[in-house]
Amino acid sequence: MNLTQKIIGSHLVSGTMTPGSEIGLRIDQTLTQDATGTMAWLQFEALGIPRVKTDISLSYVDHNTLQMNFRNPDDHRFLRTVAAKFGGVYSGPGTGICHIYVDRRADQEMALNIVENAKCSRPSVCNAAEVCLVDRAVAGEFLPKLRERLVDHRSAQGAIPVELRLDQAAAQIISGTHAGPEDFDTEFLDYVLAVKVVDGVDAAVAHIAAHSTGHSDAIVTADEEAAQRFLAQVDSAAVYWNASTRFTDGGEFGLGCEMGISTQKLHARGPMGLAELCTYKYVVRGTGQVR
Repeated sequence: MNLTQKIIGSHLVSGTMTPGSEIGLRIDQTLTQDATGTMAWLQFEALGIPRVKTDISLSYVDHNTLQMNFRNPDDHRFLRTVAAKFGGVYSGPGTGICHIYVDRRADQEMALNIVENAKCSRPSVCNAAEVCLVDRAVAGEFLPKLRERLVDHRSAQGAIPVELRLDQAAAQIISGTHAGPEDFDTEFLDYVLAVKVVDGVDAAVAHIAAHSTGHSDAIVTADEEAAQRFLAQVDSAAVYWNASTRFTDGGEFGLGCEMGISTQKLHARGPMGLAELCTYKYVVRGTGQVR
């Protein structure tokens, strides 16, 4: 028998393995993926069954590129909560709450270019920036430029302006939407950017440690000491100095076709190509060696 026949035979509960005949199978594992998983779990919920009866029911979530704005994170919240409610296993996406920290010694024109690219080139992808942290020492100078670039200039050019969600300090400098308690923990996947004023690189690192998903985070600065401290202390799969987080990509990293991006540490981290999906074993050939 081939592998398919062996699997069917070991799960057969009724009928015979005759081509064209009806059979009944025991299902011991299920895998649902993202948007189709949402539909499947909604149907399961409607059945009124209190718990899944399979050994493992995995709800695998990745970024649905057909959905922007609130729909994607709402789907992910539903899948996470419904799996917990009914005994499924939730496998979360490589969620990217990516930060860009603009240091007091940043080239501000460079910082504007990096923030705009990281936020606006493709806001629905996981390596897009969701939070901009600005050093208090330059916030009064930089934030008006940021609003002009992301809101006023884009509106004048006919592009979609960015909604700036501002913490209390930022809101005293520029106009925008006041940030709510969840805005610094949300992957917007839309033209929305949370903005916070921080007291230097150490405060930026501390904020990232509290709110990051470990995907990609960047510092913009001409201060090498500050940059090295940021690169060493931020525990993310990719950290950047004077570059956009949008580079976190298998193709950009020379891995060929990207299979996904891992925000875990074992066994693969960051962009994954085919090699990262493979495991290995040790084959030892001896002639009687002992230890």
